[in-house]
Amino acid sequence: MWLKTAESPDSQLLRAEFQDVIDARLRANNLSKEAKVHHEKLDKIISESGDSEIYTLIALLDALGFRLRVILKEDELAIGE
Repeated sequence: MWLKTAESPDSQLLRAEFQDVIDARLRANNLSKEAKVHHEKLDKIISESGDSEIYTLIALLDALGFRLRVILKEDELAIGE
């Protein structure tokens, strides 16, 4: 799952990407109550205000020469981070 560019925000795409992750965790019976609550809050925020904030953050990081990366906590030690 990739969000291609900061220049093409689409709140439905962002919501769908998060929902895919949540659905996969639910199918695997691997979704904590805390994660569910946070997802519901984030989904509400995105649905009410759009997702321009996250795309603005990504664009700023890109302009500064950085990129945003999400990795599994379990993988942090395995890849030396």
